[in-house]
Amino acid sequence: MLSAHVSPSATLLGFGAVTPNPKIKDLQTALQTYATQKSYPAANPGVTDGVLGPSTRSAVLAMLPRLPKLPKAVRTALEYAQYVAVLVPALVAEIDKLITSYAGEIASAIRLILVASPPVPTGPGPTAPPQNGTPTPPNQGNTPQPKPPQWYKTGGGMAAIGVGAAALVSGALVLALR
Repeated sequence: MLSAHVSPSATLLGFGAVTPNPKIKDLQTALQTYATQKSYPAANPGVTDGVLGPSTRSAVLAMLPRLPKLPKAVRTALEYAQYVAVLVPALVAEIDKLITSYAGEIASAIRLILVASPPVPTGPGPTAPPQNGTPTPPNQGNTPQPKPPQWYKTGGGMAAIGVGAAALVSGALVLALR
């Protein structure tokens, strides 16, 4: 018999219907704001609907290395769960429970980062004039620009890729067994 996983962040109303969780919606809003302001697509939770799904889960796990103010107990629990879930895909429900339980703390840690640092500029902006009063020309290619972080090389990124791959394999097995 096949069973479907319903995230603990949603309450089952009927076949396939769920109600949004306000804490998850707040977390999704914080993730979306971070993804937009910092030009970090890995933090994009997808639709901001208050339902904890794979996109929100991946965004939270991708953000773990970027959240230094996240309480250590929360970080440890999520990191442990994500690595175990790579080996045992059925434990994804445990990650969802942890994210739902700590949604407020995670959203607060994201907002602390947003307040502490200005948004990443999206295009060429004005440059401040040097002390002698002559304007500084924009970068002409002679100054190396910092590269964006490669989320897939972080522990959270690798775990997210592993969880996604495990979900694809288990989904393929379910379809094959039908």
